Amino acid sequence: MAAQLAGGITTFVVASALSDGGEPLLPWSLALFWGAVAGIASGVLGLRRWWLPVQALAPILVFALLRADLPNWVYGLAFLGLLGTYWNAVGQGVPLYLSNPTTWRALETLLPKRSGARLIDLGSGLGGTLAHLARARPDCRFVGVETAPLVYLFARLRFALFPAVNVDLRFLSIWRADLSEFDVVYCFLSPVPMEPLFAKARREMSAGSLFVSNSFEVPDERPDEILELEDGRRTRLLIWRMPGA
Repeated sequence: MAAQLAGGITTFVVASALSDGGEPLLPWSLALFWGAVAGIASGVLGLRRWWLPVQALAPILVFALLRADLPNWVYGLAFLGLLGTYWNAVGQGVPLYLSNPTTWRALETLLPKRSGARLIDLGSGLGGTLAHLARARPDCRFVGVETAPLVYLFARLRFALFPAVNVDLRFLSIWRADLSEFDVVYCFLSPVPMEPLFAKARREMSAGSLFVSNSFEVPDERPDEILELEDGRRTRLLIWRMPGA
């Protein structure tokens, strides 16, 4: 938002100055200029590189939509689609993050070797992690919990088309999930819920079980192990082994 504000304010100032000088800019030129400034601002603010094209294209896309003169229901449908996908970002500060195949393979190595081991994915998204692990370890059980409606429905459809008998997908809040029955608890959430979630894990998880956070740290809690993965975003898996009672 700060990057877009910087682009908007700068564009307004430049456009006003040029208009006073008798050289008004065309609307498309203003949108392009706004996007360029927003992209530069995202770099100055320290956002990750992939944010630069997102910030740069946003004003252009908004201008194009306004010029398209679409019926009002299209915007309502788009809003409902975004809300159904990013539902958890609104209430819990947890956007949709998807684990990549490198992370899936790393999680394989953290599963106990014995048959019947259990893993829960807190915020299981589109189900990619569960689907991979179910194929890799058919002797284990995997549970995913998700409350973003459209994301959950997509995952349901995925497992309806490609069934996995050792996967249990639940429309359930991470706060209502019972962690006591799992050998590995995995999450890829955001900084917002990590402190209370770790406290929940400490209360419920059994001695020796693993709590694994993708990328996000727990305040004032040093992990027992950190796996640094060789992927494009340099993923770090922070691992805590639960102590005994």
